[in-house]
Amino acid sequence: MRDLDGFYGSNQIFIEFKDYVVVFDSSVIPQAWLLEKEISARTSKPVRYVIHSHFHPDHTAGAAVFARRGGVEILAAAAGRPTYENWARKDFERKKAADPETYKGLQYPAPTRYIEKTLVFDDGRQRLEVTHFGHGHTRGDLVGWLPKDGILLTGDVCENKSFNNLANANIAEWIRVLDTLLAMPVKVVVPGHGRV
Repeated sequence: MRDLDGFYGSNQIFIEFKDYVVVFDSSVIPQAWLLEKEISARTSKPVRYVIHSHFHPDHTAGAAVFARRGGVEILAAAAGRPTYENWARKDFERKKAADPETYKGLQYPAPTRYIEKTLVFDDGRQRLEVTHFGHGHTRGDLVGWLPKDGILLTGDVCENKSFNNLANANIAEWIRVLDTLLAMPVKVVVPGHGRV
């Protein structure tokens, strides 16, 4: 996990499976280049999946770095599909026009698969459960759960710093989602921002 507290962008997580790597939240483009180097320094396995915890660009823009080579699936919650297909695409293109150097050679990384409820990655060695529990921080929140290790990847459903972005939130549903997560046998919470 790359902790980006103090930087613009989200925390980044990568999980090594037997034959591939999964990235959970790619963050912003400059941080994604650094994450790619970090992964390459630790394993020769390819990044096959990039999971968006939600559509906000401080969590998703960096997926373009991983998608540029092809062979990478971009996963997002089905509940957020209209936002990915409209607002997020336009936001990416607007930022690319405003900062062509940072976005040079990169295209909008549209999700290639949408998760209705839960998607499980399990190769017998590692298990990751990616679930949409409801409309919390955004309509399309996804949470990652590593049950063997008790590690919960929350995106911005949970943050360990200032808690101030309620623009796309449903407060009552968010409380229900948090209550559900609190009932899980969690040992470590990796929040969307801030330290574990």
